[in-house]
Amino acid sequence: VEVGAVLEPALPTGKSGYVEALRAARGRGVPWLRAEAGRRFDVDGMIVEVLHPPATPRDPQPERRDANSTSVVVAVRFGAFDALLTGDAPAEVEREVAGALGGGFEVLKVAHHGSDTSTDSVLLARTRPRVGLVSVGRGNRYGHPSPDVLGRLRRAGTEVRRTDREGT
Repeated sequence: VEVGAVLEPALPTGKSGYVEALRAARGRGVPWLRAEAGRRFDVDGMIVEVLHPPATPRDPQPERRDANSTSVVVAVRFGAFDALLTGDAPAEVEREVAGALGGGFEVLKVAHHGSDTSTDSVLLARTRPRVGLVSVGRGNRYGHPSPDVLGRLRRAGTEVRRTDREGT
């Protein structure tokens, strides 16, 4: 896959996967961009707008932040198509972001693999997604997606698609 840029919350870690990704990007001349609310990109007419994390972190001590609470959340718009990509954002972040959104999203990338810490009824009522995509591995040790999340999606009238059953 040709990568034009890496967009992330800029909270470096010493984890090997993170360091390897930095090295690979640098080695290929791929820019590494800080995600911050309000940042917008136009990619051949597709608008990508960063909704979270905020430009100024609420907790100035990065070592105390929960990585999920700094997940990158973006709205992707192309013509009449809208998708909301929520990363691993917990419900508190989703509610914060949902307050600034209108409804009518065609696609919601269900947060945190369908964990019961995300995809609450406030987000679903505000965004009214037609399809919810759950990126989850078969037989994962966490039991994702949560039956509660699946129930909330059904009650919201959202068609659920799952990678553990349908592949990519």
